[in-house]
Amino acid sequence: MNMKLLNLSIIILIILFASACVKKEFEFTQPIENVEKVEVILIGLPVIAENRHEQTILYELTQSEYGSAIETILDLDSDRLYTSPATLFPDMKAFKITYKNGDYEIINNFAQGSLIKGRYKAEGYYTFDIDEFNDLIDKYINMK
Repeated sequence: MNMKLLNLSIIILIILFASACVKKEFEFTQPIENVEKVEVILIGLPVIAENRHEQTILYELTQSEYGSAIETILDLDSDRLYTSPATLFPDMKAFKITYKNGDYEIINNFAQGSLIKGRYKAEGYYTFDIDEFNDLIDKYINMK
């Protein structure tokens, strides 16, 4: 009886771990028609007083480039986490998508951040294939 309960518990744990990460297409916080600017940034230290991270612009995409970049981000293999969100850290490279209303989101292969209606959060629920994502980031950094 105890062995059956142990086996059942193990199976339930495996199912829970497997379902914590599910393939799903990344979703932007706003329609892509609202995009005003796309930049590749290096995330810096948190600026506690301003409730944000420092950001160093590594490359600003032209309007003709960012349409392609957005489509490529949507085409990348991504997983949706159904656990605690991942957090942005200093020294991560990311895309910063700025919208016409001033809101923005930061997209990294490991986590996302956003400024929506003046409220900043440095966590997100999507992960991307690290090699694919870094290749995309490097494509634009090397265009300097």
